[in-house]
Amino acid sequence: TVAIDLGASTGGFTDCLLQNGAEKIFSVDVGRGQLAWHLRKSHRVHVMDKTNARHLTRADFPKSFEGADVVTIDCSFISLRKILPAALAVARQGGTIIALIKPQFEAGKAEVDKGAGVIKDPEIHA
Repeated sequence: TVAIDLGASTGGFTDCLLQNGAEKIFSVDVGRGQLAWHLRKSHRVHVMDKTNARHLTRADFPKSFEGADVVTIDCSFISLRKILPAALAVARQGGTIIALIKPQFEAGKAEVDKGAGVIKDPEIHA
């Protein structure tokens, strides 16, 4: 299994993917140096720091890359609507995408301001 963890940060999804037998994981994050050391040193993990998932394409991966079987997404401060096109572009046909939906990054500014960043209205969650 080849996997991509978008918004890897300290590596929550990367760790889950390792524990579930992924053979190769590309851990992508716009930040730098956040991935936990025990994950960073794994031969199955390929760290892609300072990489904006929004602009990710297959050209960012090795020539042998044929698409990911699994793409996980845990991005903050950006809407999934801006990340999903890139996730779909790097997933293989029939692959799986697992995404955390964070309402505070999906709602408009007016809705976020009303709740001081906490979105409680189920209508906005939809």
